[in-house]
Amino acid sequence: MHAINQEYPIDKAIVFLVRRSVDPNQDEKGVIDCVVPSFGISHHAKDLKTVLRDINVVTFAVKIPVTHFHVHMVSIKLRNGASLRDVIDLLEETRRIALISSKDKLSSTAKLFDFSRELERSRADFYENLVWLDSICVEGEWVHLMQAVHQEAIVIPENIDAIRAISNSADATTSMNLTDSSLSIRSSRFF
Repeated sequence: MHAINQEYPIDKAIVFLVRRSVDPNQDEKGVIDCVVPSFGISHHAKDLKTVLRDINVVTFAVKIPVTHFHVHMVSIKLRNGASLRDVIDLLEETRRIALISSKDKLSSTAKLFDFSRELERSRADFYENLVWLDSICVEGEWVHLMQAVHQEAIVIPENIDAIRAISNSADATTSMNLTDSSLSIRSSRFF
């Protein structure tokens, strides 16, 4: 949302999170064969507002019986609108966001997890915010998209960058370049 808000100010965002019910090491807490809704607005909007203070956002969440990846369905109302091409170009240019396509057999989180193994990444981690290209649509002032977030991995690059920032060992751009290079983080596309 930050990248979109920088280029095309956001008037409102509505986000639906489909998230794993527990961490992989918490199998005793797992839900089996059920969907657990969080009733009312979930805490995720409040969390988001700690870093993107000016965005009017509400979030809703459900827990499902999986351990890898969350899927977010995001609807963003822009103040001045944008074209589909503008949104795609912006996402392709944004660091740590990668476009994926269901047409390339990346149509589920299970397939994403297998693909990350093929990339030979440590622990099969995806550090990028993965946005399905074929989910992006523009409807007047509204942009809609779906993204897959490997919740265990996506925080790792920012934590590494935060450690460098605290220790004053590198400026932000240098740190992000080092982190992205060492973790083989992509921006743009995986197809």
